[in-house]
Amino acid sequence: RTLRVSRAEARRAAKGAHLWADLLGLRAETPDGRSLGTVSEVIRAGETDVLVVRAESSREELLLPAIASVVREVDVAGGRIVVVPQEVLE
Repeated sequence: RTLRVSRAEARRAAKGAHLWADLLGLRAETPDGRSLGTVSEVIRAGETDVLVVRAESSREELLLPAIASVVREVDVAGGRIVVVPQEVLE
């Protein structure tokens, strides 16, 4: 089954949310402006969406949960998303 909806309808239904398609290609950076790479994919992992950020200078990928404590700002018009990566616990 396929559900089709216009962008305008989707935006009205999801105030304060962003369409996955709008996030693809955004430059991911820290609050101090350090570039982490580009959002290459958004995946569903349980109840949380996960942003896949591909580093520009390598093949490494950074997986960031799309939650308020990590994603601080989404600026689609400016082509960037500001994120605070969580520390890796060992």
